[in-house]
Amino acid sequence: MGEYEPKIEVQFPDTLRVSKGSSVKLECFALGNPVPSISWRRADGNPLPGKIKINHFSGVLEIPYFRPEDAGVYECVAANSRGRNVARGQLVFHSKSC
Repeated sequence: MGEYEPKIEVQFPDTLRVSKGSSVKLECFALGNPVPSISWRRADGNPLPGKIKINHFSGVLEIPYFRPEDAGVYECVAANSRGRNVARGQLVFHSKSC
C-alpha cells in the first residue's frame, strides 16, 4: 500500500457541554502512511492550559477540573509527510442549575 495523507477516523462531538469541575477527554485517531503524528491546539491561538494531559500514543487530550476559561474550540491535527487533517470540537461551559 502506498503513502497517503492522514484521515481522522475517531473524533469528538462538534459541541460538548461540560460542567465545572468535570474531567473531559477528547479522542483523536488517524490512519495514514507514514503513520501520522497527533497534536492538539486551541483554534483561537491561545496556549493549551498547563493542566491538560496529552497522550501522544493514543491521541487523547484530557482536561481535569474543567473551568469556564477552558471553554473554546479545540483542534486535533493529524500530520505526516503526505499532508494533514484537522478535526475541531467546541467545549461549552455548562453551569448546573440549582
